[in-house]
Amino acid sequence: MKTRTYLRFSLLIPFLIWGICFLLFILWSRLASDGPGSIGSGLIPGLILWLFLFYVFGILGWFLPYGLLAFILLILSFRSRAEVLMKVFALAPVAMAILIIAIVNLLSIGSQDWNIFSSNPAANTEDFFGTNLWFAILTLIWGYLCVGLGFGIYKILQRRGLIKDEVMPTPLPLPEPF
Repeated sequence: MKTRTYLRFSLLIPFLIWGICFLLFILWSRLASDGPGSIGSGLIPGLILWLFLFYVFGILGWFLPYGLLAFILLILSFRSRAEVLMKVFALAPVAMAILIIAIVNLLSIGSQDWNIFSSNPAANTEDFFGTNLWFAILTLIWGYLCVGLGFGIYKILQRRGLIKDEVMPTPLPLPEPF
């Protein structure tokens, strides 16, 4: 397998993580006798299980922007060199954060009259920056977890010899005349 092929497959990592979280959530809800909160009665297990829940139902919010980003990255993977693609894929969570913020802002307009945003602009500013910051941080954390996982798998596969890139031949120096 080549790096470009691996990068194309790595676009599926968020969906694989979603599938694992979904299975854990199903297992969690089946094992809990009084509902999802009874198993994770401690603070740390409860937080971890709620993160799974957040990601499972969060697909409603990240599926469209990630689908758009993955489509763009897939198209780029056919046109760019592997070295460039590695850098672009490493910056993909930043692009995803921008897409999420744009979509959240578009969906939060919600006013019937486009000229009137609200009667209290100070409250809008606080909500605007607070919500955007919250979504940007969550997107960057999840994005770089996925990128880190993908890069770790890439390095493991590369060390085992499963990913082999074409080596560009270096030109031999011309012999000097005697």
